Amino acid sequence: MKKILSIASVLVFSTVLQAQSLTTAIEYLGAAASANAAQKQYQQARGEQPSTKVAFQMDVELSGRVHWGSNSILATGITYKTKPLKVGGNTTVFGGPGINLNLGVRINDSYFVGVGAQFEANFGNTKVTLGSEKYTVKATNMAVPIYGVFKIYLPSPVGVSPYFDIALGGYIPDWYILKDDSFKDYEWLVEGEKNIKIKGNELHYRAEKGGFYGHAAVGVDINHFQVSAGYELTTYTEDSNTRKFHNIFLKVGYRIGG
Repeated sequence: MKKILSIASVLVFSTVLQAQSLTTAIEYLGAAASANAAQKQYQQARGEQPSTKVAFQMDVELSGRVHWGSNSILATGITYKTKPLKVGGNTTVFGGPGINLNLGVRINDSYFVGVGAQFEANFGNTKVTLGSEKYTVKATNMAVPIYGVFKIYLPSPVGVSPYFDIALGGYIPDWYILKDDSFKDYEWLVEGEKNIKIKGNELHYRAEKGGFYGHAAVGVDINHFQVSAGYELTTYTEDSNTRKFHNIFLKVGYRIGG
């Protein structure tokens, strides 16, 4: 068992390091599908009857991630003495936890098709601009991606099944909290009907819209317990400016059904 886990761990992390984009991830998906088909053919050649069951499956996963990217300058809709408060214009490195819930069906013990949602919170520092002043503040970003998910499992009789996981979707407008002691000294004004709250040294606001979300991962299922690692991509476009964030994550979870 230890040897199997070691091999699976090496496979997970080496694949993550080599995956440069979701295009590469789709190539891995094709390879996994070919390996699965070859295993089915091997079973048939031995006279074994492949499983044809369809069963409900739910995955509950906890994750941790490193989140980085170039953050274009965006207006918050907050002003002080006609000076607009803007966020970004720098490369940020965030990190934090997340929780995923996937619901769908497991087909022939080998394929999972479903939908999922993730709640993630990322913590770090970012740049803000107020008129000609620029400084760094603490920031929290919370997002909820919603996606379609497809997994390919390589089932085994000993309950250890490597799998490949790919998901595509989008995320709803995300939430931000900016925190700095100097915020208490300003009399902020909020433009229009923007959903912005000012609480002492914190500014709470929400983005105007969401964006694209996708992930690809490899993992192993051991008697319903799952461990995986992979890559996430999120993008956001406003006023022809596109920001792109990359995420490397590690997940642990439990499979119900399947």
